[in-house]
Amino acid sequence: MMHGWYFLDKIRKANLRRKLIVLISFTVTVILLYCFMVFVITSYKNSRRDLDNYLWNSYFLKKEQLNSYLSRIDYTAYSVMFSNWVQRLMVIDRVASLAEFQEYQRNVIHFLTSLSSVNDDLSFVLLSGSAMVWSNNSLHYNLQYDITKQPWFNELAGRNKYIEYGKSELFAGLGDRWSMTFYYTVISYYNFSPLGYLAINITGENLNFLLANSNNSTDHKTTFHTGNGDSGEEWIIIDDREGIPILSNMPSTETKDRPFPSGSGWSSLSEPLMDGRWTFNVYIRSNVNPFSGLGSLNLIFLLLIPIIILFVMIIAAFSRYLTIPIVKCKNAMLEIRNKNFGLTLENHYQDEIGELISGFNDMSGDLALLLRENAEINALRREAEIDMLQQKVNPHFLYNTLEIINALILGGQSGDAVQVCELLGKIYHYNLMNRKWVSLGEECEYVKKYLNILKYKMNNLTVVWEVDEEALKTDFLKLILQPLVENAVRHGLRSRQEDACLAIRIAVRGERTELVVMDNGSGIDAGDLADIEKNLAAIRQGTPSDSPHIGIPNVYQRLYLEYGRTMEFSIESRPDYGTKIVIILPGKISPLPGNQ
Repeated sequence: MMHGWYFLDKIRKANLRRKLIVLISFTVTVILLYCFMVFVITSYKNSRRDLDNYLWNSYFLKKEQLNSYLSRIDYTAYSVMFSNWVQRLMVIDRVASLAEFQEYQRNVIHFLTSLSSVNDDLSFVLLSGSAMVWSNNSLHYNLQYDITKQPWFNELAGRNKYIEYGKSELFAGLGDRWSMTFYYTVISYYNFSPLGYLAINITGENLNFLLANSNNSTDHKTTFHTGNGDSGEEWIIIDDREGIPILSNMPSTETKDRPFPSGSGWSSLSEPLMDGRWTFNVYIRSNVNPFSGLGSLNLIFLLLIPIIILFVMIIAAFSRYLTIPIVKCKNAMLEIRNKNFGLTLENHYQDEIGELISGFNDMSGDLALLLRENAEINALRREAEIDMLQQKVNPHFLYNTLEIINALILGGQSGDAVQVCELLGKIYHYNLMNRKWVSLGEECEYVKKYLNILKYKMNNLTVVWEVDEEALKTDFLKLILQPLVENAVRHGLRSRQEDACLAIRIAVRGERTELVVMDNGSGIDAGDLADIEKNLAAIRQGTPSDSPHIGIPNVYQRLYLEYGRTMEFSIESRPDYGTKIVIILPGKISPLPGNQ
């Protein structure tokens, strides 16, 4: 039971092609089994009918042979009785001399001997009214036999014919051998008066050919075999008028059990014989082998093999016709799930399969168009957000720079104020460039101008640059590095009276670019650092930042809008020791033309 459920579960989980193959195999197997069962049943019925017909024909043939044989005996008997030789011999003892009588006797014996030789060696005996006997075989004759003293003599006298079965007293030379003796009354053809009697003896051997070489002294059955391997048994019993068996090839123990049980394969038929004096009974049992026609079945299977192969090829072609487009649609949907949008399939079908593929192509095209429109909308939204963030940076930087210029002028350092104004102009010229992407080298130059302005306010500021020349050519988002530097100076180094140090490191790490901004300022306390991390998490979840701080969240949001989770951003800070911000960006990015 468990194996059956396991097999059904495997079929349920199989793909469409395997399910179709299993279904076809199962259908072909059921058809073949059904054909085999129909063939066996039909073969059995046909074999049973053919065997019954064969046996019944054999029965009627034997009956006709027996009738013909007995009729031939009657014909021979009448030929003998009404022959001139016998008619003359029966009365010659009263009208002829002894020499003439002996001559007639020799002629009659010769005549009977000739008849015996042409009639299967039958024994003929002529009995006259005075008990004189003439026979063709004196060795089998009982000289003391008196027919008038037999218990059945009256029946012979009344019907002119009597048949004796079993051991014969007249033919004593046969011993205990079974035989049949026919007694006839010899009638004169002058006045129809009885002249004597004729006895004809048939031994059991004479009837062997009628009962399949057996009689009631041997228990042998008649067996038939047909050409297709079936067989049958035929038992023959001949009863007299009282129903007593007089001749049979059936064992005596079975003869007593008649009729045979119905439903056990036996069939029977009874017909009168010898003008109703006998009953010819035949019992037939058929032994039909239902698999006897398997030889023909092999031939049929050989003829069916090409048909089955053609059928399987047609089903396989139809299966391929159905499953290939469905499998292609499934694979195309997997590609779409892997973000390979806009995929279409060739369609050569004009039926429901073609409608399915057309529907898939339309769906894929509409989905790709919708995604492109959504991407364009998102790009415009990101541009608007970036512009808004840049607008937050520029006014703040302008405010700080104007404070420096104001302090220089008030301090009488007009030359320095002019130089700061020139640097400020170059900075705003950089800001006003309609470019989203710049080289990292340009961004570094921009930061250096900013730091030159800042040194007029912080004389104790030391800036350390550690930059890989190779990294300066990397494409980089504009206005990313400067807000971090400004944040480090404003919140970390402003309160430091001496030895204020700012380190900027830019390095290439394989396919990635690493930026590090580090200061030795006052650091960020744990509460503020937790707030910053919370704001960065809100940006990753798509929630706008409500932080009052502009620097770090602003930079992170712009980077996240562009790089997503492919970039790394970390903040390390310890109060009174400083802050370190590390940004690791993916490999060298060649910006899209629309981003220039």
